Formats: sequence, C-alpha cells, structure tokens
Amino acid sequence: MKNVILCLIGAAVVAYCDQTVWSYDLTQLPDGWSYTGGWQFDSTGAHVYIQIWSDITGTNSIYTETLLIPEGTDSLTLFIPQFVSGGCNDGFAIARVKVTLNGGASQTVWEEVWYDSFGENSDPITVGLDVSPGDSLSFYFGCDVCVVGSYGAGNIFWNLWDLELVLHGDIQPLRAVTWGEIKSCFQ
Repeated sequence: MKNVILCLIGAAVVAYCDQTVWSYDLTQLPDGWSYTGGWQFDSTGAHVYIQIWSDITGTNSIYTETLLIPEGTDSLTLFIPQFVSGGCNDGFAIARVKVTLNGGASQTVWEEVWYDSFGENSDPITVGLDVSPGDSLSFYFGCDVCVVGSYGAGNIFWNLWDLELVLHGDIQPLRAVTWGEIKSCFQ
C-alpha cells in the first residue's frame, strides 16, 4: 500500500511540473543551428573572443533552429549560465540575445553594453516569454565590438553553457498536500 501511495504521489508531481523541451550543453554546435565569426564549441561550452583596433567592427553570432510551440503552452523560460567580459576605450562592446516570434521582427530580450568602458557579467541569462501553441520561435546570440577612433581598442569574451528552454502551460502548480488528503483518495 505504501508503494502505491508513493507511486501516485510521484505521478501527481510529474503531472504538475514544467517540461524541459530544449537542453543543450553547447559543447558542440547543435543540429539545425548556425553561426558566424569566431565562435568555438568545446568542453568549456560555446565561446567567442573578439579583439579589434582602429575604426573596425567585429560581429559574431549564433542562430538557433526554429522551435514550434506545442499545445498547452502559454509561456516559456530561457535559461543560460554565462560569463561575458569586454569593453572599448573609444567605441562600444555589446553582447545580446534576441528572439524572433512567428517570423516577425527580432526583439532584444537581454544585453550587456559597454560604451567607452570595460566590465564583466556572470549572472545567468533568464528570459521569460509569453507564447501560444503553434507559435514559431528562434533565438540569436550575438556580440559586437566597434572602435570608432584611430587610437581606440576594444574586446569581448563571451562564454555560454547549458542552454535550457522550459515550457509552461495550464499545468497546476505544485502545492502542499496533507496526509489526510492522500488517504481520502483511497477510501
């Protein structure tokens, strides 16, 4: 009887949880994705380093495949542990994440920008989006360094790990259940 109760509790917990649909460790370029520039994929994840001088711009991008949003989904969360460091003494350095929904114009949903300064950020990228079943969705991860002066210099290093996309829907949230409620299911 105890095993039956534990199995039912486990099934109830699974029925009320979000579902992870995409999960990539980014040690290699995932199938269906593409990139431009100097991105590398190895045991340390996806990473790029740009260093430029004197009136030059450098751009490097990753484009995901298109994801079709399944039935029962009303929102999603993108989560990526990351580290970005960079800047410019005469220009700017930018790391950004954009999303394209249903083939429309892309929207910037996260970015780190340094104008004539340097810095770093190791906070994970966490982006929530409202979506509907049947929507198509793709992501862009790009970084740019632009030096505008003849004596300027700039750089950016960006490392991304473990991209995870979690779908949410009309799934009941987890709630505390008393032992009496569990026992009443079997009477």
